[in-house]
Formats: sequence, C-alpha cells, structure tokens
Amino acid sequence: MKRKILAITIASVLGLVGCGGGSGGDDKKVIPQPTGTGFSGTVNKGIISNGKVEACDTFDAQGCNAQGNYYYETNTNSSGKYSISGVPLDKPILVAVSKKNTSTTMKCDVAACTDASGAQVNFGQSFVVKDGWQLKTILPAANSATSIVNVTSLTDIAAKQALEDAGSSPVTTQIANRAKETVEDIFGLTGSITELGAVDLTDPAQTQAAAPEDINAALYSAAVMSSAIDTDNLLTNKGGIYEVSPSLLTIFEDASALVNDNDGTALVDVPALSKKELEDYIYTRTEDFKKDADGNYLPIEIKPPVTVVDGVQAAKEFIKNVRTTYLSVQDGGDLSKGLTDFGNELDVIAPLIEENDVELALKNVQTAVEAIADAYEKHKSASVDATYNIGEFTVKVDGKTYSAQRDSNGENTESTKVVAVINNVSISEGSLTSAEIDLGITSINSSVDNVQLTVSNSTAKVIGFTGVETGSIWAETSSFVVDSVSLKLQSTELNFVDTKVDKSAEFTGDIEFGLKGIAAVDSRDNSNYSQVSENKSGTFKMASIRFSGNLSTGGDSVGVYLNLVADNKLGYKYSEDSKIFNVCYPGAGWKWNCYKNVDKTSNPETKDKYVQTYLTAQVSTDVQNALNNAIAASVRLEVNRSQFDVADAKVTVDYNGVDTIIAAPVGLYDNAVDPAITVSDTAGVMATLTGSKESFSGNINYNGVKVASIEQASNGLVLVRYNDGSFESIF
Repeated sequence: MKRKILAITIASVLGLVGCGGGSGGDDKKVIPQPTGTGFSGTVNKGIISNGKVEACDTFDAQGCNAQGNYYYETNTNSSGKYSISGVPLDKPILVAVSKKNTSTTMKCDVAACTDASGAQVNFGQSFVVKDGWQLKTILPAANSATSIVNVTSLTDIAAKQALEDAGSSPVTTQIANRAKETVEDIFGLTGSITELGAVDLTDPAQTQAAAPEDINAALYSAAVMSSAIDTDNLLTNKGGIYEVSPSLLTIFEDASALVNDNDGTALVDVPALSKKELEDYIYTRTEDFKKDADGNYLPIEIKPPVTVVDGVQAAKEFIKNVRTTYLSVQDGGDLSKGLTDFGNELDVIAPLIEENDVELALKNVQTAVEAIADAYEKHKSASVDATYNIGEFTVKVDGKTYSAQRDSNGENTESTKVVAVINNVSISEGSLTSAEIDLGITSINSSVDNVQLTVSNSTAKVIGFTGVETGSIWAETSSFVVDSVSLKLQSTELNFVDTKVDKSAEFTGDIEFGLKGIAAVDSRDNSNYSQVSENKSGTFKMASIRFSGNLSTGGDSVGVYLNLVADNKLGYKYSEDSKIFNVCYPGAGWKWNCYKNVDKTSNPETKDKYVQTYLTAQVSTDVQNALNNAIAASVRLEVNRSQFDVADAKVTVDYNGVDTIIAAPVGLYDNAVDPAITVSDTAGVMATLTGSKESFSGNINYNGVKVASIEQASNGLVLVRYNDGSFESIF
C-alpha cells in the first residue's frame, strides 16, 4: 500500500500533465504565452521586514485577486527587498504589501513613531505593523527593461488615486500613468516614483551614498507618516483636473524637519545640496498655493497633459486601428493566415502525438517512479548507499537521491531515466492510510522510438493523504482525501519526432499543477449480476494548471500561455450513478448471447453550488504583413466565471503595436444576457455597442466623455458620427 500511494499519486499527476501537454496540438487550441519579465524592489515606509508581497494583473481597491490571470506571492527580507518573476508585459501590475504575521515590522524613519499598542518608538527602531496595514504600487505597464519597482508612501498615493479614477472598471495603463505622473509633479520629482525612495533614512551609509532625488523621495515618503494627514484626500479628480490639497505643504514641512530637526539635531545625514534643494522646493511650492481672504491656502489645479489634439482625433485613430485589426483576422488577413498556417502544421503532428509511443513514454516514467518508491521502502533503514534491481529498472541510491534507469532494445527503442530527491515520506497504515510526501524531481528522460520527454528542476508534493478500501466479495467501496497535491515542472521539453515523414513538434516551457481539498468515493455493488450498481462522487476546494513556453513545428513557433483556476468555495459535489444491465438470452447451438445496457445519471450545478472559474489563454507569434515584414501579434482570451449563469469574456488582439480589446458577458445554462459589447484600446477610448446583429447602435467615449455615436444605416453600413460633425463608415 505504501509503494502504491507514493508511486501512483506522484506518477498519475505526471501523467495528467504529460497528456495535457500533448493535447494542445490535438485540439488545435494553441495556448500561448506573452513574453514576461521580472523585477525587484524595496518596500519603504520605513523599511518593511518580512512583509507579504503580492503581484498581480487582476485587482481592485482591496488588493490582488489571487484567481486572476497573473498572481505571484513572496516576502520582503530584513532590508525590505523582494523580487518576482513571470510578470506579463504591457498591462498594469499591482504590487501590494501587507502584514504577513507578527514578524512583519516597520523601521521608524521619523522623529518618533507609535506602535499598535500606542507605545512610542524612536528613530531607527522597528515595530510590528498594525493589522490591516497595506501599501501599494501600480506599475502602469511592465516592459523588458523594467527592473526596479519600489513600494513607498508616494506610490501608495498614486495607486489609490488610479483605483479611484477607474471606479468599477479595471485600471488602464493611461489611468495609472496619469496618477503616477501627477504625484511626481506635485512632489517635484523628475524621476519615476516606482524607481525612487528605496533609501533607508536610518542608515547613514545609505543616505550619504544616495542621489539627492532618491533622498527627497524617501524623505517625502517618511513625512507622509509623521504628518498624519489623510492622503486619500490629497488629490481630488474633478472632471479630469486634479485638485491638490494644501495639506501637501505639511508633508514638505515634516520632510524638512527630518533633514534638520527643530532643535538643530540632524535626523537624516544627507548631502547639503539635497537639503538646499528641498528647502528651495518647499518655498517655490508654497508660492504655488494662493490664499483666500482669510489667509487660508487654496488648492492648486493640475490639468491633464495633452496626448492627442482632442477626443475626436483619439476616436478616429481608434476606428482606424479597429479596422486594421478586423482585416487582419479575416480570411486571408495577416494574423489569420499566420495562425492558420501554424494550425495546419499541427494537423500533421496531431496523429503523431496520439500514437501509443506517447502513452508508453509516460507509462515508463510511472514505472520508474514506482521502482524508486520500492527502493525507498527497501533502503530507508539502510545505513549505506546501495543499488537495487527492481523489475526492469536499476535504482541507485546516493543519500536522498534515487536514480532509476532502464534501457531496452526490444520491439521498441526505449530509454528511461528518472532522478528524484526524496526529502520526506511519512506513511502510516491502519483503518485509514495517511501519507505526507515531499519529492523533488531532478530530471526525467523518457524516449520511445520517435517520442522524447525531458523534464528538469521540478517538485511534486502530496500533503495529508488519507485513504481506505472496504467491502466484501460482492460490494466494494474505496475513498480517499488529499489535502494538497502540487507539481511544478520547470524547463520542460516535450519532443515529438516522426522520421518517416520528417515532421516534428516541440513544447519547451514550465508547467504547474495543483489540487487542494480533494475527496472522492467509489462504490460498486455486484450482488445482483443482472443489475450492477456503481456510484462515483467527489469534490475539491481548488484546482489550477498553468503552463507557459513555446510550441514549434515545421520551422514555425508560437508562444503559449494557459492559466486555469477552478475555485469550488461554494462546495459543488459531483455525483454519478450508473446501472449496468447484463441481459443474456439463449441462441443457436445452446450458446448464450449477452449485451450490456448502461444507464448513467449525474447531478448538475445549481445557483447555490457551482464552480467559479478563471481562464487566460494566449497565443503569440510573428506574422508576415503585406510588405513581407514580420509583425509581432497575439490573441488572448480571458474568461471570468464568478456567477452561476454568466461569464465575463474578453478577447485582446495585439496587432501592429496596438491592443484592441473586445469584452462581453456570455450567458450560461440558457441564460439570455444583455448583448452589450465594448471595444476599447489602452489610450482611453471605448466604444459601447448594444442591439442585435441586424441592428445595433452605440457611443464612443474618450476618458469617459462621449465624442462620437455609432449607428447602423438602412443599407447595412455602420457609421461613426463624431462630435465635430464629420462621419465615416467603420468598414
């Protein structure tokens, strides 16, 4: 039983992922990967140690949605530093820092701080942050050059403002940029607030070595805390014009006090130039605020930068891009042709992927893992390393490392080697069998004739397995519960080669698979031969699969990315009842003729019990345009099913350097939803269409202001009428 738990649990997960990797070509659902990046940063209000850091591309004012398209979690170190990877490009990214536990501390970088209990904390000392504390940064759009993203009081002000400006809609790159640049403007910073302010003001070596611009950003960030002002009201968006509260002056004054306290003691030892620049800027900015008749400062206004002549011009550019994108996905269009040609290549490869060689290669991996499990049982009480011959495999044990290898020259040309490190296997048997397994896969190499499977640097874990099998000669019942199963395959290579037709396919990338809270029961009653009853039921808490990499064949290559999360927090439980009727009757020559009739019933989802699902799938590739130039292009599908009978779907086509985003609700279970469709770009233009295919109308807004209307004429033409009196047809 022990060997079965270790081997089948781990190897079945491998089998699931292996089959999933092969099915991409079979279904022609080439699921693709946007090129990602990584960055690091410092969390400073002052320095935050052991803070929980979440990065994501799906978020709201409360923070990250962990079931979104991209989500990454890590912690800050004792110096407030963190790093993340796999960040998608060209879209807003939220970095949210919060209290992880009672070891999450903040260093006091002002004259005096107050901890959660109300006790005073002196300059340079650390204290535990309050429950519910959070600090944010919204990076308007990551690119391949993004390397530093800091989180400070200043980035938090900009992030809150961007979220407020977006309202119930997602934060766009334009909205995030506007809020970020406004904060930089009011604080007089010429650099980016996401790259400034990492200086630990309590460390003299850092303050002496830092640039004045970096020092000033850190001083302002610290002063926000000592000023105790309501930064949520520091900026007010009034119809696109920001009003800046005079409370900004309090932050400047407190920052000045940090450089040279009121009693003349320098709290922060900074270059003289930095202090002078700070004082000069405070004076200049004080003059910017005018006074009313009573001598009170009035807010100042910051108008939006002019990015286009006006909203009409932006709308016309938008229609032009929509037209170009539309033509690219029509029959014969650049993008359509590029993806179709690649699909045709996959049609040739698909039969190869379905061959028995693929199944045999995966089966050999499973057998190798079973041999390792058997060797573990034999070796766990041994004091020296050893070699075991188990079946057709030779397993060498070197400390915690187990290498299972087999070569064959029989009917198939085969070779299998699996190297694994077993960190922990704890199995107990009784009325229930339980296990905790921690197994790291160093490498997998399995080949059968024209199929090669290569995996490196992966981990597989089973936490909290319990199982039982009971029954009699006529009845059987088996059940199991697994708290957690996880598998990570990094630098995976799946190669399919057919030397006969000179065709090959290869997937290279990373795969992650996870299940939480799995429970299943399988029962069978054979007491009545003519009517056998079976029942299968099961449930889970969370399931996810993510893979990203490149799929190539025939000289063509596409980036592939898939992220699927199923959240069963509402507790849907699947159940299937089967009745197998064995019907026999006498035939000629005293022979019996028998047949089976199977009647299956299962329970559907309901409004109270259903699985919430989040999906992102993308394919990205280079296509040839009419001038025979390669153009980077991608198609991304995002589906958010958080309601029983409605899913929100969004398709983003990136073509010719422009993102065109089409979003609409989709009715499920025969639910008729409002057919409203939105088409937008990342420059603040959005078209909203309502009606039917035969007759529809809508508006085009720029930053929330209507600049054009859309209508369908009697002759079928779709006309856009702009506010300046001009008009044009979309197609």
